[in-house]
Parts: sequence; structure tokens; C-alpha cells
Amino acid sequence: MRLRALLVIGVLAACARGSRYVPPSQAKLVVVPVGFAPPDTDKPVVYAELATTPEARQRGLGRRTKVDPGEGMLFVYEAPEPRRFWMKDCLVGLDIAFLHDDGRVVSIDTLAPGFGLDDKDVPGVTSTVPVRYVLETPAGWLAGQGVHPGDVVDLSRALDDARRR
Repeated sequence: MRLRALLVIGVLAACARGSRYVPPSQAKLVVVPVGFAPPDTDKPVVYAELATTPEARQRGLGRRTKVDPGEGMLFVYEAPEPRRFWMKDCLVGLDIAFLHDDGRVVSIDTLAPGFGLDDKDVPGVTSTVPVRYVLETPAGWLAGQGVHPGDVVDLSRALDDARRR
């Protein structure tokens, strides 16, 4: 009886996770790793560098003199946690989009560069809920593409590439 109860709980948990899945066809934006072929889509595409290691996540897009429209960085973490991003060493303004596991946008903040500022004055933002993914793009680019909180971002190509690393 106890084994049966555990199986039922496991199935219910799997179904609950599965209900969070959002098909890529419902996405408002597609993230593709830099160097990949353009996807066959009419949706806006971000060609993103993947930050999957602590070193890459620490470096981020800092010290870049420009980030072109349609370029960015996808930060991939092992587990959802509250995330804090700040603009230390950033020479350009950035959009910071916090994303749920299913790619749904939690929030988007546009932050000014923080290069040369005292640490206490560097712009920063913290996710309002635990997240596993964070997408950075040029400041204002996401709004220009019509991407807002609640929209879905197709991360499937980027996450497939991240898993292979």
C-alpha cells in the first residue's frame, strides 16, 4: 500500500511538472546559441552566448563595448534560486529577463551601465521568484520585440546545446 501511494505521488508530481511545459510554437522569442544556423521561424531570435559555468556567469557581458541587436547571453543554472544581477564592469545598458523553467518571462528590467561606479551605486536587480535562466540583451531590445512578462521564450535549442557541454 505504501509503495502504491509513493507511485501515485510520483505520477502526480510528474504530471504537475509536465503541465508547466509550454510548446515552442507558443513562444514569443527564440534563443539560439551563437554559431547555430538561423531557425525557421518568423519570431524574433536572440543569438546568445551560453553562460553555464561560474566563471562565465561571473564575467557575463561585462567590459563589452557593444552588444548588437539580436545578440545576448543566456545564463543557465543547475537549479532555480533567487538571482541577483548587477551592472558592475558593464559598458552598455542591458535588458535582464528572469525566466521560469518553462521559459515564461517572470520580469524584465532595463539597467544602465555601471562601469566606473562605486559598488553601492551600480544598478542591479533581483528576481522576485527563484529562476534557473536569465537572458541578457541590449537595453530596450526585448520591449522593441514586444516581449513582456508572461510571454514564453523558446529555450529548447540553447538548452540542448548547454546539455551537450
